[in-house]
Amino acid sequence: MIHQLNKVYKFQGEEHTEINAPFEELTGLDYEIACNQFKTLNPNFAGAIELEPAFLTQILVNACKKPIEFFTGLPMNEYAKLKLAVQGFLLG
Repeated sequence: MIHQLNKVYKFQGEEHTEINAPFEELTGLDYEIACNQFKTLNPNFAGAIELEPAFLTQILVNACKKPIEFFTGLPMNEYAKLKLAVQGFLLG
């Protein structure tokens, strides 16, 4: 999936107009890795992990191979759209 940004986003001196999020290339192993990463940071979590914003971000970070700061620095609406895209991919 290619996500077109509404405006140029600058991160660490580079300008970005789109974000390539290759969800279709992810495997079950990638899902398990993201689960383990999330559970390490949130050991007491007991809920539907696919609905948890931090888990959705972890999938996004792993799929795009970018640091979490890349995503948390995005404008709020762009960040929310990407997280909803992850959720839609997982549950759709």
